[in-house]
Amino acid sequence: DQFDRAQKPVGGESPEEFNARTIEALQPIAGLPPALIVAHSGTFRALRVYLLGVIAYDSVPNGQP
Repeated sequence: DQFDRAQKPVGGESPEEFNARTIEALQPIAGLPPALIVAHSGTFRALRVYLLGVIAYDSVPNGQP
């Protein structure tokens, strides 16, 4: 794992904090008709952790789920 999830840059947030903030922001659309989420790969990594329990910081290709 190339990241220490407890570390955060000065004035920034840790990966765990980012994941929590991302999931909180996406909760209002959960259970609604299908939605298109246009975001950077960090958002999709957070979703993988939340939905699948997959903790991976690999590259997420463009245009991929």
